[in-house]
Amino acid sequence: KFGSYIVDALVAYRQPISVYLPPHSTLRGGAWVVVDSQISPFFIQMYADPRARGGILEVEATCGIKFRRKDELKTAYRLDSTLQTLRKKLEGAEQGHQDAKKGQKDATSETKQTLSTKQDLIHQIHDREQKVLPSFHQAAAMFVDLHDTPGRMKSKGIIEDIVPWESSRRYFYWNLRRRMVLVRLVKKVKDANPTLDWFQCEQRVKKIVGGAEEVWASDEKACGLLESHEQKVQDSLPAIRAEYVMETAKTLNTKDGSEWVGGFLNNLSQKDKTALKTWVQQNL
Repeated sequence: KFGSYIVDALVAYRQPISVYLPPHSTLRGGAWVVVDSQISPFFIQMYADPRARGGILEVEATCGIKFRRKDELKTAYRLDSTLQTLRKKLEGAEQGHQDAKKGQKDATSETKQTLSTKQDLIHQIHDREQKVLPSFHQAAAMFVDLHDTPGRMKSKGIIEDIVPWESSRRYFYWNLRRRMVLVRLVKKVKDANPTLDWFQCEQRVKKIVGGAEEVWASDEKACGLLESHEQKVQDSLPAIRAEYVMETAKTLNTKDGSEWVGGFLNNLSQKDKTALKTWVQQNL
């Protein structure tokens, strides 16, 4: 219930949001869903310390689903030479016991001996399994844990960057400052042309401001670039608004034809009609 309230608030919030996983922290399951960047992709960004972990399931839960005991046993028999040897001996003992039973009508010392050997091998195999399985389980847990590391999360696009705790204060100062300036400019472009989504508005701002890739790769340099070109973006807003008006007019004209043109002209004052007539005579 309360998690949904948080999600609703994050969807409606229109300022930069940074989610940071500090050292030795773990973000799992339902807690992840509440703060996931996909709730509001443009405004929410996730970051993590190299020692943090994140994923839907705990490591042991994933092992219990993806690598159960039967899978551990299969791996152990494939890799452990002692188990392989014991299994071959057990197969040989079973075959010898079957041969002894076929060759004798009554239970003799030979069949009893092969049965005893078989039971002894079964106990040895069981003891060996109990000894090596914890090691294979630990290896599986380490492998699963690699899927929850910040490096893996970044490669999958789940987090924006890996930020060591020791340098996080300076990093987030410039990161948040850059994002606040960018959001302020993007909102102006969005107001001028509501048909653009947030990312399209961001690209429009970057196109107006310019700057090389290495500049945008640094929060500090990008912040300086944006702050020094705010007026340039402001000066571009009338042209962006004009584009929006023209696209809207084209759409309405396509849908309603002459009715839209007639309605538009009827709503003009006499002064505006005279100015429009003069403009048409001069330009068409």
